[in-house]
Amino acid sequence: MRYPYLIIIIGAVLNLPMVSIAADYYDRSQEAIHQRTQPLGKVQLLQPETPTPSTAPTVDTVQPADVVLSGEQVYQQYCALCHINGVAGAPMLTDQTEWQTRLAQGKSVLLQHVVNGYRAMPAKGTCTKCSEQALQAAIDYMLEQAGL
Repeated sequence: MRYPYLIIIIGAVLNLPMVSIAADYYDRSQEAIHQRTQPLGKVQLLQPETPTPSTAPTVDTVQPADVVLSGEQVYQQYCALCHINGVAGAPMLTDQTEWQTRLAQGKSVLLQHVVNGYRAMPAKGTCTKCSEQALQAAIDYMLEQAGL
């Protein structure tokens, strides 16, 4: 090597910016720490607006809590997903033989299976807000569609 000192000098010159950055990082003064730990942004939380008479819900736009669904409506909204194709062993809507087997146990047993869940069917068949009367109406609708 002809110029070993030249390589050392060039390396030192190239590393000067890195030494400068490292020196800033290791500065333990309160001001330096404060500058390094500044937040990147700020979040402002707004208070929700209170409804004014013009934006408050009116009687026409509020749905009653006790909406009564017919048996067909309950079936269409909650039961059809499984009973239309017999998913996970659910009796198909028009399969009279399957429904006769279940009806032989009694309508009260059918209702209890719906309310509490049975095999793959979840409790209330996912209609958690349905009353037992609405669930019974859905059972009656399905039995009627099966010709029973």
